[in-house]
Amino acid sequence: MNRIESVDIFRLIAIVAVIIIHTSPFPTDVIENEIYKYIDMFLNQISKFAAPFFLIISGCFWGAKIRSGSDPITSSIYMSKRLLIIFLAWCLIYSLPYNSSSIYEFGILDPIKVAYWKVINLSENPLTLLLQGTKIHLWFLVGMLCAVVISTIF
Repeated sequence: MNRIESVDIFRLIAIVAVIIIHTSPFPTDVIENEIYKYIDMFLNQISKFAAPFFLIISGCFWGAKIRSGSDPITSSIYMSKRLLIIFLAWCLIYSLPYNSSSIYEFGILDPIKVAYWKVINLSENPLTLLLQGTKIHLWFLVGMLCAVVISTIF
């Protein structure tokens, strides 16, 4: 498989940007230095290109596959299945209790209670579950799935 090196370099930069957005390396609520506040603001703003970049690149490669002669419906079904598997897997992973240290503080049933309340909350908000899954940042996969479906229709 031939790789496009310039796209791979921008992917690496976009991956770092996504990490910066999700981790906030200079938290202004902990460090009250003015310089860190401006660095955090600058990094946060300059990293906002990452999600649209990944959507556009995915669309470009999907479109190139279609232009090369692949059937749009077959390609879309294949891509949709892949996106759904990733989405469902991460929804399951994020619904599992992950704070096992709370066992020492609140007892053995605390992680199970937390998972139970997550499931109850999601069952009360099915639209939220449908549009973003069990964590808010999974919206990206749903957005990409919607883009594939809409593009296939056109």
